[in-house]
Amino acid sequence: MPAAKPATRKTFGQRVKHLRAKNNMTQEELAKRVGYTSKSTIAKIEADKVGAVSDKLSELAEALGTTADYLLGGDEEPKEIKEVQRIMKRIDNDKRNQILTFARYIEVLAQNSDISLVPQKGRRMSDDQSGNIRKSLD
Repeated sequence: MPAAKPATRKTFGQRVKHLRAKNNMTQEELAKRVGYTSKSTIAKIEADKVGAVSDKLSELAEALGTTADYLLGGDEEPKEIKEVQRIMKRIDNDKRNQILTFARYIEVLAQNSDISLVPQKGRRMSDDQSGNIRKSLD
């Protein structure tokens, strides 16, 4: 039985091309979203002839619904992150801000081991604990 071929990692250009196609975007559409004047820059990126200019990397990642880390060769983000990104793109700014505030609240709770994410019956958060959470959210 022949040995299995080792998995090869996609190049920066391959990742851009794959995600652009996955998002049903043309090179021209992606170029406009990122702020390039023509699709030729995207074509060169996808062919690995040039890399993204550092000041365009985050815009490129956002337009493709991924992270700069992934484009630069990192592991793909967890499916939950993709799901949150998909949801965030489809809702208005007010709802987006509410979700961000709630996520920060959960983050603070998770960092404080003495505060449970799930309230326990008969147990209330102390005034100091709730005050610290409010401060960290401001």
